Amino acid sequence: MPIDEVLTRGRVAVQERVKARRRSSLTAATADAHRVCEHHDDHSRQIGLSRAFQDVADSMADREKVINEARATRAT
Repeated sequence: MPIDEVLTRGRVAVQERVKARRRSSLTAATADAHRVCEHHDDHSRQIGLSRAFQDVADSMADREKVINEARATRAT
């Protein structure tokens, strides 16, 4: 669009195009932000779940250690 037309008759059309593109860009950015947040939440849950499994494994190892120490003490 020539600049003379933008400054006169085409001004409203340019404004509408800019509004539409801005709206589209904001919609895309919002969708991207939601995806990032969902990914972060999933990652946080996975870390929490991994820690929980590790805690269980550590507790089981501690239990076995205490049992073995008790048996060793009783045997002496």
